[in-house]
Amino acid sequence: MPKLGEFIGALLSDVVQARVRADMEAVRMAEVYSGHELLKHLPVPRFRLPDITVDVPVLVAAVGGVSGEPGGRSFGQPSSAEITKAVRAGLAGSRIRLPRTESAAVVAAAVERATDLFEKGPQLLLSPRRVSSDLAASVVGVVKATATRDIPDERLKALETATRESLGALLATKLVEAPSLQVMVTAGEIRAHGDNDSLVRVRLTISEDAYEIVPRDDGLGYLLTPE
Repeated sequence: MPKLGEFIGALLSDVVQARVRADMEAVRMAEVYSGHELLKHLPVPRFRLPDITVDVPVLVAAVGGVSGEPGGRSFGQPSSAEITKAVRAGLAGSRIRLPRTESAAVVAAAVERATDLFEKGPQLLLSPRRVSSDLAASVVGVVKATATRDIPDERLKALETATRESLGALLATKLVEAPSLQVMVTAGEIRAHGDNDSLVRVRLTISEDAYEIVPRDDGLGYLLTPE
């Protein structure tokens, strides 16, 4: 059973294919015209699809991907174990070796900071990148404050980058699926349902925005320009 977005995407794809088929037919006609003594002086017929309006009935069968996360978060909270693994990967990636007690303090600070962020629910919870950057900066700050030896700035920079990337990869796995509608669209499905009162209509106007491929002035490739 398709999602409503997949159904609309299929409609748009079919419109594109219709334009392709029309252009291919125009090319075929151009070849015919060019070989005819009289037709070669006439313009080749070519049609555009400036606007297409589609009005179709659909049945909404289910709503999927509804987030249970409060505040409209785009991702869920990772576990302490997952954050620990990501922070240790950042330390390994920067090749900074810390004593066990210092390493544990760095991990604990990252877990505490993440917990604080998710409990307060600030706006940056809408952006995995901002959260990973915040936690990575926190990790670097704790390392600088607790390290018993001087760590070069380039190593600290590498630690921040590696930790941010590791945490970013973790949060990418926690993304919440956006709400979506599961719909019935075929005549057989709608007929089998038997309840016409449940039908809704999707009215979609598609406007063509065609482009031409033209060579660049410097000869390095091509550009897309509106027709």
